[in-house]
Amino acid sequence: MTTAETGSTAQQQTSTRAWLGLAVLLTGTFVAQVDFFIVNVAIPSVQADLGATLSQVQLIAVSYGAAYAVAVITGGRLGDLYGRRRIFMIGVTGFAVASLLCGTATDAWVLIGARVVQGAAAALLMPQAIGSLHAMFAGQARERAFAVFGVSMGMAWVSGIVLGGLLLSADIAGLGWRAIFLINVPLAAVALTGAALTLTESRRPAAPRPDLLGMATLAVLLGLLIVPLILGRQAGWPAWSIAGFALSAVATVVFVAVERRVLRRGDDPVLSPDLFRDRTFRLGLTVIVVFFLGPPGFFLLTTLYLQVVAGFTALQASLSLLPFGVTFVLTSQFINPIKRRLGDWTIVLGCGVMAVALAGLATVVHTTGEQITLAALVLPVLLLGTGQALVTTPLYEMLLRNVRREIASTASAVFTTVQLVAQSLSVVIVTIIFAALAQARLDQALPADGDGTTRPAVAACANEGLTDFTAGTRVSCPDAPPTTRAAVEAEARTVTAVAARQAYVGTFAFNLLVLVVSGVVVARRARRASD
Repeated sequence: MTTAETGSTAQQQTSTRAWLGLAVLLTGTFVAQVDFFIVNVAIPSVQADLGATLSQVQLIAVSYGAAYAVAVITGGRLGDLYGRRRIFMIGVTGFAVASLLCGTATDAWVLIGARVVQGAAAALLMPQAIGSLHAMFAGQARERAFAVFGVSMGMAWVSGIVLGGLLLSADIAGLGWRAIFLINVPLAAVALTGAALTLTESRRPAAPRPDLLGMATLAVLLGLLIVPLILGRQAGWPAWSIAGFALSAVATVVFVAVERRVLRRGDDPVLSPDLFRDRTFRLGLTVIVVFFLGPPGFFLLTTLYLQVVAGFTALQASLSLLPFGVTFVLTSQFINPIKRRLGDWTIVLGCGVMAVALAGLATVVHTTGEQITLAALVLPVLLLGTGQALVTTPLYEMLLRNVRREIASTASAVFTTVQLVAQSLSVVIVTIIFAALAQARLDQALPADGDGTTRPAVAACANEGLTDFTAGTRVSCPDAPPTTRAAVEAEARTVTAVAARQAYVGTFAFNLLVLVVSGVVVARRARRASD
């Protein structure tokens, strides 16, 4: 049965079936979201089992996100046109099949191909969740639904980090790393069954002809932008990545021309102009771009610092972020009453709390150095989770506040794409800042002989160790003379650890800038709304 977008608001608010449908949607999106993060923990095991090369390992790590980012706007558009329930179920089915292929992969290239299919399937199912929430609920019920959605996304983020380590440690049925993919199959089956039983179809009442050329052109444009952005940094920015950026500019011009032609013809373009006429939607996208330039790169560096410098295991490093997820979930439970009292100032409050947390974490890292403990991290990480919940959960609602229901899935997909691009840029920018600061600190800290010149063996080892930092590798000196290798390695590790710590703390300035700008943008909007 198909329900028009203009169905009874009262029924939507009070329907038990709608809340059951929410649980189903969150099950599917939770599984897809977890897969953004869970594979990173398993990369060493995958590499050893399949004999993957370094380039293959990089592709395994990023192919899912790249395929998702390229296809998600098209996925959202298909949901608006052909029914969100239908496209959600197709996406869940594809995700289950791709997960099975991942879990049974016999070599690295099969795994890479299956990860691409996983990402494309996730691009079909993920936008339907927010689009369906927008169509299924109204008023305070919608606020509660988005709060639950925010909790689920926070839990998925943390679960992806922690669950991977737990599954690898448990080694269920001797499956090793394969369990992290195979566990998706029964969960997808639950989501698929639940969707068939509880979800009511929602789509545009009179679906226009799909803009297939616009969808194809947009996919090419995003591919030319996102793939070089994700893979280029790890490959040292080769010529093909620069060419990709240049061609994405050309593709943008072509896409605009195609969409203008669609509008002149009286058809509906893949990106509705109504989205960008909405001032609140544009403001939300601006905040997303700015805000997400900070956290992804910050958390990547934090995990690397704890493992490479402080000597944490992968599981210990992931557990250090568990308080973030706990307070994110707990804070999200109280978002609605806070938001009703503060409005959009809730986001400004969240930026302030995160800034305090960063200052606290910087103090802890600066004072403890390599002796940092899990206990010392708990309070600042707790505050980070609280602050991010105060920012991101209201941001979802603000973005879609005035969006028409019939284009809600497309709006959600645009939001997701912009967020993914910002996250990719975050890793690039924060890594560049860290590398520059660390190299400057290392040059100052390198030990010198009696005549004031740097000892070549220590310098070579320390510089190479700094380069290996972003790959999660500790300093080692295989090229040093055997008789002095231990001493050279110890000295190189000491100076590299000092440089890494100072550079890591130095990147906090960029993260604080991101928070200040995000807070100012929202504060200006909130002030205008109250005048």
